[in-house]
Order: sequence, then C-alpha cells, then structure tokens
Amino acid sequence: MKKNDQKIEILVVEDSATQAEQLGYILEQQGYTVLMARNGREALEIISSSLPTMVISDIIMPDMDGYTLCKKIKSDENLKNMPIILLTSLGDAEDVLKGLACGADNFITKPYDEQYLLTRIHHILLNVDLRRETKVQMGVEIFFGGKKYYITSERQQILDLLLSTYETAVHKNRELVNTQKKLTELNEKLEEKVQERTATLTTEIEERKRAEEELRWKTAFLEAQVDSSLDGILVVDKQGKRILQNQRLNELWKIPPHFAGGKDDAAQVQFAASRMKTPGEFAGKVAHLYSHPDEVSRDEIDLIDGTVLDRYSSPVRDKAGKYFGRIWTFRNITERKHQE
Repeated sequence: MKKNDQKIEILVVEDSATQAEQLGYILEQQGYTVLMARNGREALEIISSSLPTMVISDIIMPDMDGYTLCKKIKSDENLKNMPIILLTSLGDAEDVLKGLACGADNFITKPYDEQYLLTRIHHILLNVDLRRETKVQMGVEIFFGGKKYYITSERQQILDLLLSTYETAVHKNRELVNTQKKLTELNEKLEEKVQERTATLTTEIEERKRAEEELRWKTAFLEAQVDSSLDGILVVDKQGKRILQNQRLNELWKIPPHFAGGKDDAAQVQFAASRMKTPGEFAGKVAHLYSHPDEVSRDEIDLIDGTVLDRYSSPVRDKAGKYFGRIWTFRNITERKHQE
C-alpha cells in the first residue's frame, strides 16, 4: 500500500491490552507510527501534546467512551478535521445515528478483517485534503427510537460514514455467505460419512446375524449329536460349571430329573459322589485336572450298584487355542469287565 512520505501517526484508543497490541502490530507493519491510549481521557491528553493524523477508537470503554471522545474532538475547531474510525459491533441503526451525531468518519466492526481495515484507513487518508476543501455544513434533526439526534457533520463525512456502513454490511454478508457455503460443504461431507458409517453398520449387523444364525445351527447340531450319543457326555467351563449335559449321562448315573435339569451343580456332583464306591479318590482326580487344564485323563469308576464306567476327560479349546473348559465322557463297560 502506497503512503505519503509525510509521517503518519495513528492513535489507537482501546481498553483491552490484547486487542490494542494486535491492532498496533498490524498498523506498524504498514509503516504507521502508533500511539496508545486506554480510554477517551488518555486519548485527549495525548492529542493535546502530539497531534496524530488519525484516531481509531473502541466505543465501549471506561471513564470516557468512543462516542464522547469523538464528539469532543469534532467540536474542537483545531481538531475537527482529524479522521476518526470507531470500532463497533454495529448492532442496529441507532449505532449509525450516534456515529453521525458525534461526527465519526467510519465504522469498522469487530472482529475486523485486517485487509479491510487497512483499505478503509488508506481511503480516509487519501480524502483528508478533500474534506478540508469541502466545508459545507449540514444541520438536521433526526428522531429515531424515541430519541433526537442532531447531525452537523459535513456532507463528505456523512457520505463516507454511510458508505462505510453499507460496505461493512456487504462485507459481513459476504462472510456469512462464505460461512454458509462452508457449513453446507461440511454438512454434505458429514452426510456422506453418516451414510458410509450406516452402510458399514448395516453390513456388520448382517454379518453378525449370519454368525449368530450359524452359531445357533451349530449348537443345535452339536446338541443333537450329543443327545444321540451312547456315551454320557458332560461339558463344563473352566470353573467347572455345566454348559451341556445329555440324557445318556443321566441314565448312567441314575440322576433324578430335578438334579439333571436344575442349576445346582454342587447338588448334582454330591449326588453323583454318593453313587461311587470311592468318591474321595475321584474328587482328588477331578481337583488335579482343574489345576492342570492341559492334561488328558482316563480311568474307571465303580458305582455302588456294580456298574463300571469308563471315564475320559480332555480340555476344550477354541480355534485360537484359548482354554475355556473340559469335556467328560462316561461309557458303561460293565459287561466287558465281567467277561474279562
């Protein structure tokens, strides 16, 4: 941006130290000399000792706000040509009327775009001489919102402020349009992600249903095989809790229905022990197997009614090799033992 060779001093009036430093840095990067004031009173003190080229002031400040500062500067015959930019939220038309009433030259909304701010400063500085030459004054009373405003600003000043207000509105509208466009793009991307995730979940659900159906079929097939076996079969988990038990086992051990169909494993074990000739010996072997899950065991059990059972026990593992229980099979070998 081209500037005159003459030294340009800009007074920044801002009670927020962070915002003041940020604005000061932007201006200094463009070669302007920056003065700082925290409120309107400090600004007037600085102006009285060092006449700046331009004032950029916040509106909401303690001690003296931006409107009052602007009015005091514009009412001073020696300072009235000093350009003043007010930083405002530009909430409604009353802000514009207040700016006109106090003689402000431009509005810049917060948060401001850096390039837009520099463009407005450059425009005002280029028109400083033109304003000095055009000193036709207008005096008009305006009633708005139940309040009266008396506007005495010069024609050029009024035009500049109104144009800056319009320009600001257009700039904000452009930002809103861009924001809306980005939101639309984000929503479209989000919709795509949702559809992709929904398709993935649908596939996962279908696969899970197929897996559950396959598991039910395999379980039913296994139960059918177990129930048709001539051997008594008992499947337990690694804690010894029953998972599966066929009818042949109940027949071999003469287990009553209320034990066989119940959930009291201890009661069934106790009943089975009462049917053995040497229950203590068998209990020791069972305890040994549970503490040594990899072992395979086979022996014979003599029941008190003369029945001899061939007992076989082996660990059960899944495809990954993880141990999750044992399977016990019992076969009646009484006739063969008698023949031997």
